[in-house]
Amino acid sequence: MEPFNITINHLGSDLTLTVIPTENYYRLVYFGGIIGAVKKQDLSWAWVPEHEIEISELPLYDYKMGVNDPEKPELHQISVFEVGLAIETQLAEKS
Repeated sequence: MEPFNITINHLGSDLTLTVIPTENYYRLVYFGGIIGAVKKQDLSWAWVPEHEIEISELPLYDYKMGVNDPEKPELHQISVFEVGLAIETQLAEKS
């Protein structure tokens, strides 16, 4: 499956993430770096622990990479349910 973009709300502003599907989870990319990953568990979504995310061609996100970022995106401030819903919406539109 090809990568795609989602837009979610983060601290009152739109945050666009690139989603890279893998076999077991979806990597979330921001400004060329991986900020995290989510996976579907039964009917809900969960964050993938950082040590379980396979780092391949992309590094983990470094806050210094983003230019003009108002605030560093932190996973604990981003709703895993909103991310999951945005992914499901994009997948439904593609099928």
